[in-house]
This record gives sequence, structure tokens and C-alpha cells, in this order.
Amino acid sequence: MTAHTRRCLIAGNWKMNGRLSEAAALSTSIIEGIDSREDLQALDWLICPPFVHLQMVAAVLSGRQARSPDLAIKLGAQDLSASEDGAFTGEVSAEMLRDCACTAVLVGHSYMMSAGAAPKETISDKLSYCSPNALVVPVHRATRPSRLSKIKAKKHSIAAKSKRWFMP
Repeated sequence: MTAHTRRCLIAGNWKMNGRLSEAAALSTSIIEGIDSREDLQALDWLICPPFVHLQMVAAVLSGRQARSPDLAIKLGAQDLSASEDGAFTGEVSAEMLRDCACTAVLVGHSYMMSAGAAPKETISDKLSYCSPNALVVPVHRATRPSRLSKIKAKKHSIAAKSKRWFMP
């Protein structure tokens, strides 16, 4: 693979779904499904379960990666705090995500951006904590091309202002 060749990334955001036992079964099934097909092994995978399931899913992934180190399945979080740390009930910092073995985080969810619940300043603050903590931020791929171009333009504008990078 050349420096300019990119592998396709498939990311699954579980949103606020599943109990612990379901998360264990689903992550195991995903791994087995990918492991059973050579064409799927050529892709990069990102699993983003709810925060409360991150450590359990990390353990499942770790066990599988020990047996197949070339299998590219990474753990990601669904969001992170716009603050480094502090008295923010229910918030999760970038360092906490790294502690849970996350290598990526989803930032600037389109439904939150369109509802005005995620202002540009907040997203910029969140992005500023990603790079120093080695968290990659994949760009969401919307189903409608017109929506995708609007989301990408907004995220690129925010990323340029925060002087941080993320995956296109």
C-alpha cells in the first residue's frame, strides 16, 4: 500500500442501544464475521459502543487481536467532553477514552449539529483534545450526498479554526 492509498473504514455507532450481555455478543459476532471473510479483513473497522460498554468491548477486541494482530478492528467512543477535566457530571474526557483503549471518537454528530445542540465552538473545543490524546476523528458519511457535503464543509471549517486534523 502506498502512502496515498487509503483503506476503507467501516464504523459502527451503536448509539444508546444494548445491554452489557448484548454488547459482548454483538462485538464477538462482528469479530467472527470479519474474521471469516478475507474481503472484510482488507478493511479497517471501528466499533463505537456506548461509553458504559467500552471496557468490556475493549477486552473482547484485545483477546481477538492477540490471536490475529493484523485484524484491523479499533475501538472508538461516541463523543467526548469539550473540557479536559473537571466537575462535569456525565461527561467523558479524551484521557478517559484513551484509558478505555479508544483510538477514535465521533465528534459533531449531524443530528446535533442540525438541531443547534453542538455549536461550532463546542465541536472545536472537543477536536482540540483529540490530537494530543491520539484520538482520530472520522468524518461521518451521510446517506444523501447533499447532506454529506454540508457536514464535511462544516467540520473542515471547524477543524481549520481549531488547527487540528481529522480523517476526511
